[in-house]
Amino acid sequence: MRIHELIIGTIQGEGFNTGMPCDFVRLHGCNVGCWFCDTGYSKENSNGTKIPFKELSFTQISRQLRSYNIVISGGEPMLAKHLPSFCNHLIKRGKRVFIETSGTAWKELPQEVWITLSPKDNVSKLKTKKEAWDCANEVKFIVSCKSPMESLKGYEDIIANLHQYIYFQPEASEYFSLQPPPHLAPSFTPNISNLVNLVHRIPNSKISLQTHKILNLP
Repeated sequence: MRIHELIIGTIQGEGFNTGMPCDFVRLHGCNVGCWFCDTGYSKENSNGTKIPFKELSFTQISRQLRSYNIVISGGEPMLAKHLPSFCNHLIKRGKRVFIETSGTAWKELPQEVWITLSPKDNVSKLKTKKEAWDCANEVKFIVSCKSPMESLKGYEDIIANLHQYIYFQPEASEYFSLQPPPHLAPSFTPNISNLVNLVHRIPNSKISLQTHKILNLP
């Protein structure tokens, strides 16, 4: 598999599993190119095509993992041909597996896999596949603090009918100062109140912040 990087001994910083100890397996490649991407796959970076990667076998990857919980992300992990087999490989070795996907590509995965869907219809011509909406355990929308409802245009009917956990996550550059002094916590924007108002209006929704960044973890 093409591996962008392995992050060992960190936590899940977002969504339902915030605070969960885990290792990240970040696969190489993305088809979306979000302008706000914080892992190097924005369109300005040619969708990450210049990011170096390593070709590693399942065994070479799993030997480096230490946590019981393994989060597979990207880029877009659903582009990886052998993703289902890799998930099975980890599960057979006693790991709990979590996938983070935009849903713009899809592969059938083992039932045990927890799927976090972060739809990107509003920043891409690619659309979230129906299977992703149906199979996700949680749905995480990236929104603007200044006008979160503007970020959700086109999703209104979908949100009203979702049965999963719903999270609204402000795009990080809006609530973190770009380069906070190392001895100070990141600065938060007053517009976070707009996000609070949003979750009060939508049942079964919560705010998700990038807790790992607040804690200065990878």
